[in-house]
Amino acid sequence: MTELGPKLGHGGRIPGYRTDMGYYPDGGFSVVIQMNTDRKPMTDRIGDYAAVLARREALQVQTSGLSLE
Repeated sequence: MTELGPKLGHGGRIPGYRTDMGYYPDGGFSVVIQMNTDRKPMTDRIGDYAAVLARREALQVQTSGLSLE
């Protein structure tokens, strides 16, 4: 469970490369991260990246006066 609700996902790695995918059903969006790195903490933070993206999108919709309906 994340601050955005449940997350379904999967990640993988080989030396020098990492991937992670998270689907957030409550928000109706997915985040995919692919990186050339061996640093595990980067992909462990996918929930943080998703939260930033979700908040940015909500702010843009709110300030532009657009409706998602």
